[in-house]
Amino acid sequence: MITRPSFLPASVRFDRALAPLVAVALALLVAACASGRDIAPIGGPPDTTAPRVVSTDPPNGTLNFAGDEVTFVFSEYMQEGQPASNVVVTPIPARQPELDWSGRRLTIEFREPLVANRTYAITLSGALNDLASPPNRLGQSYTLRFSTGSTIDSGVVRGQVLGVNKRRAYVFAWRVEPGAPDTVRPEMTRPDFIAPVADDGRFALEALPPGRLRMIVVTDEFGDQLYNPGTDAFGVGPSDVVVDSAYTPIGGIAMRLAPAPLDLASPGLYSVRSIDRTTTELRFSEPVDTTSLRSGAISIESGGVSATVREAWRSTSNWLAVVVAHDALVGAEGTVIVRGVRDTVGNVIADTMGRATFTVADARDTIAPSIALMSVDSVRAYAWPDSIAIGFTEAVVATNLTGAVTLRDTLGRTLRFGMRRISAAQFLAYPLDTLAGAARGTIEIDLGRFNDLAGNRRDSIARVRVPIGAVRQAGSISGTLVDSLHPAAAHVIIVQLLGTSRSFRQVVRSGAWEFPSVPEGDYRITAFRDDNGNGMHDYGALAPWRAPEMLVEWSGSVRVRPRWATSRVDLVFGG
Repeated sequence: MITRPSFLPASVRFDRALAPLVAVALALLVAACASGRDIAPIGGPPDTTAPRVVSTDPPNGTLNFAGDEVTFVFSEYMQEGQPASNVVVTPIPARQPELDWSGRRLTIEFREPLVANRTYAITLSGALNDLASPPNRLGQSYTLRFSTGSTIDSGVVRGQVLGVNKRRAYVFAWRVEPGAPDTVRPEMTRPDFIAPVADDGRFALEALPPGRLRMIVVTDEFGDQLYNPGTDAFGVGPSDVVVDSAYTPIGGIAMRLAPAPLDLASPGLYSVRSIDRTTTELRFSEPVDTTSLRSGAISIESGGVSATVREAWRSTSNWLAVVVAHDALVGAEGTVIVRGVRDTVGNVIADTMGRATFTVADARDTIAPSIALMSVDSVRAYAWPDSIAIGFTEAVVATNLTGAVTLRDTLGRTLRFGMRRISAAQFLAYPLDTLAGAARGTIEIDLGRFNDLAGNRRDSIARVRVPIGAVRQAGSISGTLVDSLHPAAAHVIIVQLLGTSRSFRQVVRSGAWEFPSVPEGDYRITAFRDDNGNGMHDYGALAPWRAPEMLVEWSGSVRVRPRWATSRVDLVFGG
């Protein structure tokens, strides 16, 4: 006879029809507990502890390994079905091993015999997750080394990859012969050695034999252990490294991962729209470098007559558009030809992608310019000494800019601004005075000071009420840049305010440097040797291999305090 279990409260009604089901469930629960099977516990406080590897079979450093599988045991239950790219075996087997996840265990089964007298390294990526919600990452990679022979290769190369930002990335390494032709083609040949990059950017290539290695870092979006141009972001090692026969550890290798894949596509002229007979808008497939909009880059003709281009500027309302002001078109159809215009990474528009026809709008420009862009509004507070970006709907001619932009606070005081032209349709207003003590104010722009190219203007005042924030306090950062091998080379120092897109830069030679007035906050400080003089860091090239421009980064962030001089931020370049 089945009776109510003694641990149920007396007040709980026991349905005899459910008794067999309850008995079976209890039996299964007791059996599972007794057997010690890998069943994740339920309930309890949130799990915030990162998993770790507690044991392996075989143990690390095993010689004469003759098995066909390897097992890792973790400190807690892990997610099953995680990407196979999180487990890297080198030398790379011809057939991908099978992964068998079971609770806290990962078993790697080789589908063909291992090569005799070879050292193998199995590295687990820091991207492996446990079962917590949200999941905890392994964080740091873990490498197991073993040999199928009587000796084990013990070479190791350690370093840091800058710019990872928790992207999944791998260091690829190929064995190269000194003086031999450059035959490494990362897009076609899998590397000899691979190491996952940890969340903090650290990596370690282990179990290396003596020899020369060439290294790159790749995001490997497809997980195929190849570099895929246009898809994978990459970075190049500063130079080849040599593992000697004594297995002397190599450390301090620094590589920088590009923020995005290399843009290989040239820009194209996507569409053309006639605004009126003297203004035409060109829309491109991607943003273009406005410095390439030089004289002769854009030509427009209509009715067999070429129109003189007067101005060309990026639209203030569409980042992909360029607005062109020109002489009045005389026909009903027009043709635009664009030559030599580049995108923001230097790809030049192809001749076949730079030509388009359009219908000329049968209208003349009779509309006065208006404001299309302001970098402040009624919600975001204005704080001295911030500048204000002001963009118009079309190109403008400014007359007597003194007093064209002011800020009046609720106490009746007036903050004056100076003006600097950014483009044909955009200005930067920078403060000449300081306001303090007022909570709100009104920015006033005298539109009567701005005519368009047809002479139209608005005799009115544009007003925007804005909150007034506390005056932004500033401090200074200074230090010394040391490059003993290239003391006369130009170096670019970049001071980036963390959490924002705001940065400051200057070009210096070896010696003392200083940023005398930067807003308070935490900064990341980097510097690179500008070998090609273009003001941008060159990440190098893969085929043929070209080293990147040398870059150094201050360890950690630098705190700038109000009215305080932060000094001794020394940036030292190696060879």
